[in-house]
Amino acid sequence: SFLPGHLSAPSGGGRERCQRVRPTLPISLTSRGPRRLCGLFSLRGGGTAAEERAPLRDGEKKDNEKRLVPPGAVYGMGVGAITASRIAHEAHLQGYYINKLGLPATVVALGWTVFCIIIAVLEPLIGVTIDQLRSRGIATPTVLLALLPLWLLSVLLIWAPPTSVPPLMFAGVLLFGILQATMNLGLLSIYPSLFSTKEARASALVPQQVFTVAGLLLGMTLPAILSNEWRFPKVFATGFTAIIGVVTLASLLLLAPRSPDKARLGLDKSGSAELPRGPGGEAAGDLKPPPPRFGVRQLTSIILGNGAFSLILGTIFLAQLGNALLASTLPIFARQVMDLSRPVGPFMWGVIPPLTSQWQFSVCYLVFYIMGAASGPLWSKLVQSRGAVPTLRRAFLMYSVGCAALPLLPGGLLADFLSAAGPSFAPLAEWMRSGIGTFSLFVGCYVWNGLALGGMVALPDLIIAEAVVASGEESRAGAMYGAKQLVYRVASASQGILTALVMSLTGYMPGVHVQSETARNGLRFLVGFLPCLFYLLAAAVAKRVPQR
Repeated sequence: SFLPGHLSAPSGGGRERCQRVRPTLPISLTSRGPRRLCGLFSLRGGGTAAEERAPLRDGEKKDNEKRLVPPGAVYGMGVGAITASRIAHEAHLQGYYINKLGLPATVVALGWTVFCIIIAVLEPLIGVTIDQLRSRGIATPTVLLALLPLWLLSVLLIWAPPTSVPPLMFAGVLLFGILQATMNLGLLSIYPSLFSTKEARASALVPQQVFTVAGLLLGMTLPAILSNEWRFPKVFATGFTAIIGVVTLASLLLLAPRSPDKARLGLDKSGSAELPRGPGGEAAGDLKPPPPRFGVRQLTSIILGNGAFSLILGTIFLAQLGNALLASTLPIFARQVMDLSRPVGPFMWGVIPPLTSQWQFSVCYLVFYIMGAASGPLWSKLVQSRGAVPTLRRAFLMYSVGCAALPLLPGGLLADFLSAAGPSFAPLAEWMRSGIGTFSLFVGCYVWNGLALGGMVALPDLIIAEAVVASGEESRAGAMYGAKQLVYRVASASQGILTALVMSLTGYMPGVHVQSETARNGLRFLVGFLPCLFYLLAAAVAKRVPQR
């Protein structure tokens, strides 16, 4: 069925006629059709009562005009801080517990697996709970502000645990995971109502991308920098908690005054119910009753019973498989295949000293994130001109090319081919194998991948927001984003199985400095060709998402 994203009416005198406007992402998410009301915006979806949304009043418009910080930047600040916390614990916590705190690797691995399974199961339920609180008039930013001190305390305790007893440490990490998931899903759930039009979402995309990429960069680099390579972990724990706490608090305080949750429910700022009004101030009808209780059965129907949303989740699953494979295998690939152990430089007539392997890797990551942040305006324009789903497909295709180039260029396969092609290509092949050649090709691949990152970092959440708005499921946004997080976790867990299987089949030997050529080819497959395949599949599945 064709479901319009907005219904509008002219405000002139005489008999008014409702006009149908094409939606931002008109995908078929429900079998119910729209209800058209003159002077109001209304959507039918999911079998719930119609949500009636009145235009902003003059006072609210003036409040919006007085805002010094754009809503996209305010929202992006919170997303960036929560992203930094997530990346820091995903990338560094296991190694910190093993190498610094001395916990057995098997205990940490088992605990991490159990932790991921528990959080994967709980995240959809957390999303449902957020939706139920919103249906009772409790604004989501208010809930997040109440949980903020406890979340920050949990961040501090996982990096500076007061005990060395593994079960107690696991309990602290699990508490952190639950609170982290709640903060993340809370912010995601208000995205569709905070940016309810195509123009608003496109405008918010650039600052959201910049802050998200900044969060990725800080989460990867701050642990080692603030702790001085884990010599002073408590310094990092305190400083990192303070940084993300201040940024998150500022974001929530700026989001709270005009909660989109209350605006959608027809509640005034005091929390009392009022009737939605038309453009002329006339009463529009009775306030809709609270939505019915929403639980696990309804959540399952959203995931499995809705073809378009299932395709979106399938796209996210395949893309996350590629992301996780690339991120987990790249450090091993750089050490065993590319051989960044040779210093390169100096550069700029000696101003920049020779770069060691650690600095070469850091420079590539820095270039990657800088290009991701800088490409935000380009992707925003593509979203406005092409649409969110086609734009994400382009990002997947770009990233697949960059992944395939890693084993070919810095990975040495093209150099081997050129050497076999004849002596005329020998100088080029020799340069590609040299330290400066390998480093240059690695940087070039990450310039390209960074451009693609700008399109991949925020568009999946934007597409779910488009689906929420187009289907009229705004009261279930938390559940839909919870389903997305469940798929994300399952894909991350599947990556571990694939990596272990390929390494085992190709004879990779942990702890061995020089691997066999078969094992090196296995690493090339894991870091390049397999992620490339998953990104291409994600682009193919995204093409099947119904649009008009």
